[in-house]
Amino acid sequence: KTEAPRSVYDALLLPALNYAERDRLEQRLSLDEETAVIDATRELLSDAAESIRRLEPEPSPPDDSTLPGSREPLRVLGFATNGSADELALEMLGHLLDDLPIVVEITKGRMLASELVSLVQAQGVSVICLADLPPSPPSKTRYLVKRLHAALPNVRILVGRWGPQALADDSAQLLRDAGATLVASTLAETRTYLGGLVEMPRIPIQGASSVQAA
Repeated sequence: KTEAPRSVYDALLLPALNYAERDRLEQRLSLDEETAVIDATRELLSDAAESIRRLEPEPSPPDDSTLPGSREPLRVLGFATNGSADELALEMLGHLLDDLPIVVEITKGRMLASELVSLVQAQGVSVICLADLPPSPPSKTRYLVKRLHAALPNVRILVGRWGPQALADDSAQLLRDAGATLVASTLAETRTYLGGLVEMPRIPIQGASSVQAA
């Protein structure tokens, strides 16, 4: 109650996913038990989002005349690297951003690196966020970052290694070296970065079409 309402994501909900994953990797939880934790957290997320909407004042509508470029919401393509926990973390990010003109479009299901590159091109987004919760190793995400950066150097690639400090690792520099624009350890850090992009003109991605990928 003493903290800002939106801090609940980083403080309580997200760590539940991190520690469930850790306990599965260390064989203290079965896959089914981890899934139960994820499902319970998803239910709590809906309750938390509704409580935050009640607690926070309605934002004032922006004055479009003061903002440069197109006023369409900033579209962020979200991709869960390792499954349902990462996908739920992206949903938390979407809730955390719901007072800003930013839309997180989460890609469902597994996808090869080449398919992800093609999807980014087809959707024409200039920002992609790869969710990869610790303590799982970031090797798959590092490969995806390399492929995306090589094919689409103008796309901002954000990596969410979101989790409590106790589970932090030294993967951030490796991911930045691979081409990541930002490697964030908290959802709040990612929100701050994306908030800074809102007033920037939208830059079309070369080779993008208006066709939306399924």
